[in-house]
Amino acid sequence: HNCLFKHRKDISQDCAAAEFQNQAIQAADIRAHPKAMQVCASSIDKLCKDVHMGEGRVWACLEQAKDNPEMAGDCVVVVKEHINLKHTEFNLNPLLSKLCVLDARQLCPNEMIAADAKDFTSDGKVMTCLMGQAVAVTNMACKASLRRKTSQRVANFQLDPLAKLACAKDVATLCSSEKDKGSGLEQTCLQRNIQKLSDACRKKQMFYMGLGSSDIRISADLSKACASAQKTFCSDEHEGGGRVI
Repeated sequence: HNCLFKHRKDISQDCAAAEFQNQAIQAADIRAHPKAMQVCASSIDKLCKDVHMGEGRVWACLEQAKDNPEMAGDCVVVVKEHINLKHTEFNLNPLLSKLCVLDARQLCPNEMIAADAKDFTSDGKVMTCLMGQAVAVTNMACKASLRRKTSQRVANFQLDPLAKLACAKDVATLCSSEKDKGSGLEQTCLQRNIQKLSDACRKKQMFYMGLGSSDIRISADLSKACASAQKTFCSDEHEGGGRVI
């Protein structure tokens, strides 16, 4: 299945649909993912033993714990691969798609048509659309789930397939010394050279910089660094809308 997923843009539509169904089953229940169960069994027992299987709950727990030193290194690799997968397709996010489907159909109808084909061709556009219209999302549980996804993309723009494509040449031209050292360093480099970026890459970087500035909960580094100051000086401010920042 890893090979089919890697070549998902090149396989037939019928094959892509069948592989999508397989990936959806694995995204909902980690027990259907042989490699994850092999390398993450001890990590699940240590970090997520009280989490019920199904609806992607164990995956979500592992995502939250991926920086925990108790997580096995091979498990971290599998979890990061799964995070990347989920950002490519709205319908490979069991909880998010359940909570946000009504808002997505209302706010992002064209993107939902592509996502509902379930053939790996939607390039994460539903999530990108919802992130850009988060203020208009009516389901509060959807807002919370979407905020976690937004935080991941703000920290690593390459989780957005189209942002990764738009900035590939810019990374190679302006940030070659940072390439392969980690997405965070590449992202810092691109934002430091914002005026030199191609139009498409600059637009994507500005989009995620704007999202990071809209809510302190979205920027993990800022939230951690300023936790004490926020408590001291901004405890009466409601989070969101850029008010705390």
